[in-house]
Amino acid sequence: MFPDEFVLSEDLQVGCSFPPNKAENLVKMAAAEGAEAVVEAMEAHRGSAAVQEFACRELANIASSDESEVEVAETGGIEAIVAAMKAHEGSAVVQEHACAALAIVADSEEGVNIMRIYLARGIEAVVAAMRAHPGSAAVQEHACSALGHIVVDDTCHRKAESAGAIEAVVAAMNAQRPSWRR
Repeated sequence: MFPDEFVLSEDLQVGCSFPPNKAENLVKMAAAEGAEAVVEAMEAHRGSAAVQEFACRELANIASSDESEVEVAETGGIEAIVAAMKAHEGSAVVQEHACAALAIVADSEEGVNIMRIYLARGIEAVVAAMRAHPGSAAVQEHACSALGHIVVDDTCHRKAESAGAIEAVVAAMNAQRPSWRR
């Protein structure tokens, strides 16, 4: 159950005007409870880009421990990250931290989370982030990292190809190349 202290007033939920410092504090309090509480915060405040950004950061931090990568996946973290990406396609900072989180979660020791990312349509979300934010070096870097960890599986590799990942990566490389080399 989502603790009462994490629930926002109705006007903040409807308006989605969540000050970044309050969003960060909300997510930090949830992170102290573990990945499940962070996912619950993401679900309760889907419309807040600030909450989604900080939640993706915290899920990445939680998942950076080998034992916790699976915890993040089993609590719905992958689906929550992909949902954040879809809900906030225009936010480069959400896309950046979501791609970084997917890269870390995908890098599990035995690759158990890769298929979960595939099933959650995470590959398409990463490619969409790259297309939506071609000028953001941070989005491009974390998206490429995520794809690099995900496409080790043949099924995911084929999905990435059909989603346009190769073209997106080439475009990212060309866009980030110094102007004197163009």
